Amino acid sequence: MARLVAANLKRIRQERGLGFAELARRLAAAGHPVADTALMKTEKGERRASVDDVAALAVVLGTTPNRLMLPGMDTEPPDDDEPAPWGKEPPSAVWAWATGEVPLGRPPASSATERRARGAEITFSRENRQHLWNAAPAPAPPSPEVAAAQAYALAGLGGFVAASLAAGLATADVRAAVEGALITALVSPPTSSAGPLIEVTGDRVTVWMSSPDSPGRQEATE
Repeated sequence: MARLVAANLKRIRQERGLGFAELARRLAAAGHPVADTALMKTEKGERRASVDDVAALAVVLGTTPNRLMLPGMDTEPPDDDEPAPWGKEPPSAVWAWATGEVPLGRPPASSATERRARGAEITFSRENRQHLWNAAPAPAPPSPEVAAAQAYALAGLGGFVAASLAAGLATADVRAAVEGALITALVSPPTSSAGPLIEVTGDRVTVWMSSPDSPGRQEATE
């Protein structure tokens, strides 16, 4: 673990273009002073980073403790003389465990997974992804039109997840697809005329895909 932390620290520090002196200055400003010589020894494997060190380094480097402690996706298995706590698990499984998605040593659940294992994954996620399970309720939509649009979007997302699991995909596959779609949307946010648009008039909900004049316009009544 010490060598893995040292290698990760060196790579991330160099990615950020930081020298030891600047990194030490940032750590001191964050309330966790570490001498630049100590940082050099840490990268050389001559000094073990403490838990406090890892947390403070993650803050000042703008990353997470996981990235400092875990193997990258292209990292070779650990040497026999310094076995990792997660054994021979591949990096993808280690990251899924560390981010609270799947218990270590178990494959992601699917519809074919027996019920107890599916429940274990849910329990593991609830305990280790508390920012999702205990999230504050979203603010009330400013208008009925926005509320209807949000309900329509969430219903579509729920349908996608259910269909994916029914098709035999595992939870890891679904998470990857949703994350990929989210990244795409963040890189190229849809314009106001893209995607489903919703109009609420009395008890009638009108849905269209681009504009009120679009041939794909559909109507539904609640």
